[in-house]
Amino acid sequence: MYPQGEKAETAWAMTVLGYLAKLVLGVLGLIVSVAWIAHIVIYLLINPPLSPFLNGVFIKLDDVWGLLGTAAFAFFCFYLLLAVIAGAMMLGMRLVFITIHPMKWGATLMNSFLFNVGLILLCSIRY
Repeated sequence: MYPQGEKAETAWAMTVLGYLAKLVLGVLGLIVSVAWIAHIVIYLLINPPLSPFLNGVFIKLDDVWGLLGTAAFAFFCFYLLLAVIAGAMMLGMRLVFITIHPMKWGATLMNSFLFNVGLILLCSIRY
């Protein structure tokens, strides 16, 4: 519904820009997710690896500009960590019909919080 009031045009423009931003970020997320899945299949699951795929991409980006490959690697890792956090918040160790460690706003038990933090730390970069 078209907003009413003094700044209706501004509110409408911000609503449309918000939807466009969500579209762009959704497409970017889809591309990064497909790249991660392809890298896992091509480089990790097949022995010997078919191609270094993302490893080669990051090395080539470093050749273009010294920090570009590192920034791209950081972006991919940060995206993967955000996906793990979103999954932990959404699922909370769900087993078929029951949820073992749910994360609920204002109603999370400390052991559930610590379990989900441990899950996120398990999936984080450890070097």
